[in-house]
Amino acid sequence: MSGDLLRRAEEIYFSVSELAPGDRAAAVARACAGDAVLKAEVESLLQHTDGVGGFLATPVLGESFSLSPASEGTPGDDMVGQTIGHYRVDRRLASGGMGTVYQASRADAQFTQRVALKVVKRGMDSEEIVRRFRKERQTLAALNHPNIARLIDGGITPDGRPYLVMEFVEGVPLDTYCTEHPLTLTARLRLFESICDAVAYAHRSLIVHRDLKPSNILVTPEGVPKLVDFGISSVLVREGTAEVTSADERRLTPEYASPEQVRGQAVSTATDVYSLGVILFELLTGARPYSFVTRSTQELERLICTLEPAPPSVAASRARPAASSGPQIPPPAEISVDRLRRKLEDDLDNIALMALRKEPERRYATVEQFAGDIRRFSGNLPVLARRDTLSYRAHKFVLRNALACVFAGAISVSIVAGVVGIVWQWRVADSERDAAYLARDQSEALSRFLQKMLDEADPARAGPDATLRDWVDTTAASLDGQLRDRPLVLAAVRAAIGRMYLALGLTEKAEAELSAALDARTRLLPPGHHDIAESKDDIATLRYDQGRLDEAEQLLRSALNMHERLRGHDNADTAEVLNDLGAVLRAAGKLDEAEVIHRRALAVRTGMLGPQSLEVAESLNNIAGIFRARGRKEEGLAKSASDPAVQTQHLTARTEQMAEAERLAAESLAIRRAVLKENHPLVAQALQNLAVMKAEREDYAPALELMQQALKSYEGIFGDSHPAVIRALGNVSFILKRQGRLEDAESPLRLALQSAQKRFPPTDPLVLSVELQLARLLEARGLDADAEQLFLTVDRYSTGESRAVQTKKDAVAALHDLYLKMGRSEDAARYAPNSPAAPK
Repeated sequence: MSGDLLRRAEEIYFSVSELAPGDRAAAVARACAGDAVLKAEVESLLQHTDGVGGFLATPVLGESFSLSPASEGTPGDDMVGQTIGHYRVDRRLASGGMGTVYQASRADAQFTQRVALKVVKRGMDSEEIVRRFRKERQTLAALNHPNIARLIDGGITPDGRPYLVMEFVEGVPLDTYCTEHPLTLTARLRLFESICDAVAYAHRSLIVHRDLKPSNILVTPEGVPKLVDFGISSVLVREGTAEVTSADERRLTPEYASPEQVRGQAVSTATDVYSLGVILFELLTGARPYSFVTRSTQELERLICTLEPAPPSVAASRARPAASSGPQIPPPAEISVDRLRRKLEDDLDNIALMALRKEPERRYATVEQFAGDIRRFSGNLPVLARRDTLSYRAHKFVLRNALACVFAGAISVSIVAGVVGIVWQWRVADSERDAAYLARDQSEALSRFLQKMLDEADPARAGPDATLRDWVDTTAASLDGQLRDRPLVLAAVRAAIGRMYLALGLTEKAEAELSAALDARTRLLPPGHHDIAESKDDIATLRYDQGRLDEAEQLLRSALNMHERLRGHDNADTAEVLNDLGAVLRAAGKLDEAEVIHRRALAVRTGMLGPQSLEVAESLNNIAGIFRARGRKEEGLAKSASDPAVQTQHLTARTEQMAEAERLAAESLAIRRAVLKENHPLVAQALQNLAVMKAEREDYAPALELMQQALKSYEGIFGDSHPAVIRALGNVSFILKRQGRLEDAESPLRLALQSAQKRFPPTDPLVLSVELQLARLLEARGLDADAEQLFLTVDRYSTGESRAVQTKKDAVAALHDLYLKMGRSEDAARYAPNSPAAPK
C-alpha cells in the first residue's frame, strides 16, 4: 500500500470514526469518492476497532461518552473488576481505536472517589502511542484550573500499558448541553467566557490544546464547563524545534481546525483562538463556518485556508445545513431569526470573524483579549474587533444610557449636555481601547520574554545541576536590561519572580521584586487598577510571612476594596483577598472577624467552583485554624481559672473547638488528596495541619505518622532547608515531646536548627523560633545550662520584626522562670516582667 493511500485512509478513518455507526457508511462513501481500494481500507480500519473515535480524540470522563448501551457491558473485557493502582475498574465508558475509558472507584477504602481511567489498548501500545500517552500525562499534570478536568494519578498496568486516572466529570458535551438546556444568547456568551478562562490558563502554562471542539468541553448539570482531552496538546517549546513543526502531528477535527493545522504548519496559542472562534460561531448561530462534502485534503485546504466565512449574522439567517460530522449546537433560544441577526450584526460579527482570520498574527493576540471583547460587548462597551469611529462610540453611549438619552431628546436644553456626554464617552472609549491594546502588548511581550527565559533554563545551557533558584536569579538579574522600555511588562515579570522567591522562602529577594512591581504599577496605572490590587495582595502575603500583620491587613483591605469595585463581591479575585485577609486576622488574634471573612470566601468559592475544589479546601483549612486558635485560648483560660467549675467549662469548650478543627482539617485533606497527587505541597500542608489537630487532642500516634508523611513530602519537594521542612521538623519534635519522648524529640530539632542556620541569618525569626523551641526542650530534659545559653541567644539576636519581638518576649519570660528554678533570684529579677532592668 502506498504511503499516500495509507495517509488518506487514516484521515478518513479519524474523520468518520466520531459519527454514529449508522452514519459512517454514507460518510465513507462520500469521502472516498468512488475509490474502491481506499474505501476498502477505511472499512477495514473501522472493523478492527471496538468503537468510534481515536483514543487520543476520545474525551476522558462522563457517562455521555459511552458509545452505546451495549458497549458498557461488552463481554470479554477483562479490565472490568480489576484493581489498577488504587482504583477498581467498574465498567467501560467508551472505546476507540487506540484505547478505552473506564469508570473506576477508589479501591483502598480510604475515601470514596469516582474517576475515569484511560488505558492504552492491547496491540496499540506502540512506541509512538506510548509516547503520546506519556505526553498527555505530563501535560495534564501541569494544569490545575476549575474548568479543566484534573489529572489525579497515572501509571503502568500489570501487563505494561500506560494509564491515566482523571477527574470524573458528571456532564455532557457542550453541543448536547445546549440542545438539552435551551440557552439565551447572553447565557451562551457567559458559558463561552468560562471556556476562554480555562484555555487562557492552559496558555499561561505554555500549553496549547490543539483540538478544541464541543465534544472536548463537558458541561456539568450546574452549567460549569470542563475542558478535557489534552491528548494531542502541544507544550510550547522553542520555535523551530521538531516538536513544534512536525508534520505528522496532523490529527485534527476538520470542523474546528485552523488553516495552519490543515497545512501542517506550526501551531501556537492562535490555533486555539481559531478553534474557539468556530465554537463561538456555532454558539451564536447554530451553524458552523464551513460545511464539507468529501472532507478530502483538497477540500479542507480550499475552504479553511482560502474561503472567507460568512458573518454570523448572515449564517444565522440561512437554512441550517445538515451536520457534516456529528451533532451540532442549536441556535440560541427565545429569539427570532430576525432579532438574532440584528443582535449579531456589527460587534459579534467582527469578534467572531477576527478570531477566524486566516493569518494567525491577525487574530486576537491572546485568548484573554478575545474574552475581553465578549465582556466589552456584554457591557455595551467598544470592542477591539472593529474600527473605532465617533458614530460607533456614540451608539455605544446611547445603549448604556438609553433612559438619559430619552429625556435629553425631550428637553431641548439638554442637547448640549448630551453632546458633551458623548464626547466624554468618546474619551472614555479611547482610554478603554488603549487599555485593551496595552494589555495585548504586555501579554505578547511577556510571552516572548518568558519564552527566552525558558530557553536559558534549558539544561543543555544551564547545566544539569541548575536549580529553580538559579533560574529565578538569572531571570531577575536580566530584567532591567531586557525590559527597560516596557515598564508594565517588567512589573508583571517582577511580580512573578517575587512570588517565586517567596515560595522559595527568600523573603528579602521577594520584597525587592514585589515592591518594585507595586511601585511601577502605582506610578503607571490609574488608581484602583486590577494590577495594583494584585501587587498589594502580593506584598500583604510577604508582610504576613514577616509577621507584620497590621501592614498586611491594611494592604489587603485596600486590595479588597479595589476588587469589589471592579468585579463585585462574588468572583475569584475577591475570594482570594478575603481568604488572605482572614489568615492575617486569625494570626492577629481577631478570631471572630477572621471566621466571618473566611466563611464569606468559602461561600463565594463553593458557589463558583463547587464543594470539591482546591480553593474550598483552602478555606476549610483556614477555618480549622480559627477553631484551633479558639481551643488554645480556652485552654489558657482554663489554666488561669481558680474555680474548678470554670476550669471544666473552659476545658469542655476547648474539646469542642479542637474536635471541629480536626473535622475541618480532615475534610480539607480529603479534597486535596482527591484533586492532587500525594506528593503535592498542598497535600503535605494538609497532612501537617491534621497532625497538629490530632496532637492537640492527645491522639499522638496517628499525629506523628501524619507529620512524618508531611515531612517526607516536603523534603522530596523542597530539599532539606526550606522553611516548610524546618517547621515540619519542629512539629515532629513537638509531638514526640508531648508523648514524653524527650530524647527522641531533640534530634529533629537539631536538624531543623542546622538547616535554618545554613539558609538564614542569626536574626531571622525562623532561626530564633527553632532556638527557642530547642531551649525549652533542653530545659524539660534537665539540661538547664544548655537551655540558658540558647534563651540568651534568642534574647540577643531578636530584632524589631513583630515575630522576633514575640519570640524575644517568650525567651525573656523563659529565662525568668529558669533562673527562679535554678535559685538565681538576682538574675530572675533582672528578667522579671515589667522590670526596669529587663532587656528591651
